[in-house]
Amino acid sequence: MSNLRYSGFDQQNNTRSYVFQHMVPGEKAKPIVVSADIPMLLQHKVRIQDGPALCLYTLMLAINDVDFSQTGTLRRLVTVEDVVAYLASLPRPSEPKGKREKRPDA
Repeated sequence: MSNLRYSGFDQQNNTRSYVFQHMVPGEKAKPIVVSADIPMLLQHKVRIQDGPALCLYTLMLAINDVDFSQTGTLRRLVTVEDVVAYLASLPRPSEPKGKREKRPDA
């Protein structure tokens, strides 16, 4: 059984890199860095504070394809397709209810 733990971010220019630790009981944690282009996030109306959730979603979809036997830090780049899939996975906000008209006798 393994899990991913978010452990922070770093930013250089227009790229924010989110750091996760792949945790397996009895083994040393393996760092995974997922980088996202901030202008791409803004273009798709992804709030910067939703970056870790977006990256975790992206990692969870690809976790079976990750080669954890590699040495060093594993890296992944968030693509437009990742952003679109993430946004499609979110629950849709409910429609605001219309205003009720006041009855004249109320």
